[in-house]
Amino acid sequence: MKVDSLEQLGAAFSQWRRQKRHRRDGRVRYFSVRECARLQTFPDDYVLRGVWSRCMRQLGNAVPVRLGEAVATSIKTQLEAIPNGVRQAG
Repeated sequence: MKVDSLEQLGAAFSQWRRQKRHRRDGRVRYFSVRECARLQTFPDDYVLRGVWSRCMRQLGNAVPVRLGEAVATSIKTQLEAIPNGVRQAG
């Protein structure tokens, strides 16, 4: 399932919680690496290599892609609003 909005993400997570959290034998079903990458808004063609635990650690430490984009866009907007003569280097 491709998630295009936060509402879809919430709906997908709720559905997973209801339907797939436990296996038929009662064991807990963990997220796959791809499911976690989607929750972090990584594109489907983004490749994570390594064992499950290493990939999950990388995803857990990552900034969600869309959050990074939103922060960068906001910073760019704020910087563009500063008059050219006021900007100072380092």
